[in-house]
Amino acid sequence: MVGYVYVSESPHSAKTGADGKAMLSDLPPRAYVVRVWHPQLEGTEEATRKNVVSSARRADVAWTLNLKPEVIAKRPPAGQAAARIDRGNGDRHHSRESIQPRLPLHARERIKAAANVRDVPYQSLIKMWLEEKLSACQLPHSPRTTTPCNKAK
Repeated sequence: MVGYVYVSESPHSAKTGADGKAMLSDLPPRAYVVRVWHPQLEGTEEATRKNVVSSARRADVAWTLNLKPEVIAKRPPAGQAAARIDRGNGDRHHSRESIQPRLPLHARERIKAAANVRDVPYQSLIKMWLEEKLSACQLPHSPRTTTPCNKAK
């Protein structure tokens, strides 16, 4: 998600509608300097500067903007979220398998807090913990393994 905050020195500002038009109302009649900003504006906002004289009637001003191409982050296909798994021995690899555990909210929040401490996504932390548990049980790596891990201490 991306958001923008525009800070203006003037108390007068407007956001364009879907039609690309904006209206400033209740302006006292006088000369104004009007500028346009867009997150993909090619060049500077100062280059859009226009001097406009407002009277009791309306003043129409138009711009044609050159925009930079929109940059969209590439995401893995649905159901294939990338996660870094660190097995603790320097052996790191990326997993493209998604997990979606159904956990009580309090458990998920505790896992997220632990993941924040380790600076990893919480799903990756769950995978790491499962890998550690399975490694401790010395189970074969076959997905069809049904051998229980009953190590009593």
